[in-house]
Order: sequence, then structure tokens, then C-alpha cells
Amino acid sequence: MINIFNLSLFFQLLAGSLPIAFFIFKKSNNNQTLQAIIILSFLTNLLQVTTHFWRINNKWSFILYLILGYILYSFYFFSILKNKSANLFLVLIPLFLVFFSIEYLGYNQFSNCVLFFIFIQLLGSLLYFISNIQSEMNLSKNNFHDLINGSIFIYATSTLFLFLILYFLMENHLWYIHNFIEGISKLIIAYAFWKLPKTSRI
Repeated sequence: MINIFNLSLFFQLLAGSLPIAFFIFKKSNNNQTLQAIIILSFLTNLLQVTTHFWRINNKWSFILYLILGYILYSFYFFSILKNKSANLFLVLIPLFLVFFSIEYLGYNQFSNCVLFFIFIQLLGSLLYFISNIQSEMNLSKNNFHDLINGSIFIYATSTLFLFLILYFLMENHLWYIHNFIEGISKLIIAYAFWKLPKTSRI
């Protein structure tokens, strides 16, 4: 009988490898911060699978992902937003690091930091779409970042809901739902890279 949690881990890992394969194959000079986010996420998932089967605590790899991921997402949104709201993300980086230091070093927990991480994803993707609606540019030219931010928004909203019912999910062994949702979001990102012409620059 197939273990659905293990299946979700491999689906998450495979889906996460596709964007990397596509942006290498396309030889696209895209936003390097976005590429770093994708690679970091894939490596974190790879560690998650490895530590799961070796029964090793992966807390430190997750903490490292939270810190690096938050910084990278902040710089990504700073790079694609064309208005004053972009500067907000540079301010939020030290704020997050201070908040993380207080919560983890002071209370040995980081659940609120996870919410902070989800918040930056939701805020950035929402501001991106709001700025597009307010601008007069042809939105079809931004189809790549539309897909990327759509994927980020879908993942962040879904994860926020799952996080709010975390205890129920863990008690009933349903956390694999998150892994499938993340895998689907990575497939959307992979599609965005696949649609790009070779040697394109975004």
C-alpha cells in the first residue's frame, strides 16, 4: 500500500525540480533572486525527504529556510514592484530578523515567524497585482510574473489556512495536503519558465 505522505513528499520534490530544469534549459537571464528562491526551496524539500527517511530532526534546515527565504522574497518583491511600496520590503527584513531573534532565542519557538513569512508572501503578491491594476501598462507583457505571483498567492493563502488548523491536521496525519499544494504551486512556476522564450530577460 502506498504511503500518501511519502507520495506527497516525492511529488513536492519532483515538482520543485521542474522550474530549475526549465530555467536552465531555457538559458533565461531572469530575476536571479527568484531563481535563488526556487533553488533554496528545492534544497529544503530535498533535506526534508532525506531527514524524513533517516528519521533526523530537520528543525535547523527549516529555520535556515525561513531566514534566507524571507530575505530573498523581500528582495524579489522589491525588484518587481515599481512604486514606493517596494521600499517597504527592505524595511521588513531587519524587522523580521529582530522578531525572529526575540521569539526563537527568547522563547525557543518560531510559529509566529512562520506567519510572518506567509505575510510577506501574501503582501508582496497582493501589492504586485494591485500595482498592475493601477498601472496603464499592457499586462500581457508581464505574464511571467503574473504566473509567479499567482502561484505565490495561492500557496500563501492555502498555507495560512492550513496553519490555522495545524493541530487538527497533525492529529489526523493530514499535513500531506500542504505538500501537494506546494507541489502544485511549483508546477505553475515551472509552466511560467517553460513559456519563456530562450535567452529571455525578465
